[in-house]
Amino acid sequence: MEFGNILKVDIDALDALEKEKRVECIDDAIHRLQFERRVTLLTDKQRDAMMDESLSDSQREKLDKCKTEEDIDRVCQEFARLTYFRRLAWAAYLNGETKDAPVPA
Repeated sequence: MEFGNILKVDIDALDALEKEKRVECIDDAIHRLQFERRVTLLTDKQRDAMMDESLSDSQREKLDKCKTEEDIDRVCQEFARLTYFRRLAWAAYLNGETKDAPVPA
């Protein structure tokens, strides 16, 4: 289906809505299109960085140096926080909350 046809169907559906709901739906559509645009414009390098949750060599070394269960737990918690903040950074970029991607093109 071509974009023009998709847009026509959505605009026809908007005609039946009350003003406030119509504006909300339009804002949601704009947000979604901007999100999709940002995803589409990601370079392979950026897409790989966004999806990669493997440990780096230095992280593996740090984990290998752990002597106790407490050390392992502490290091794993650090890695979990790092992963969480990376995900937040990508979500903020893709949702238009920040201007620049976490990894440059």
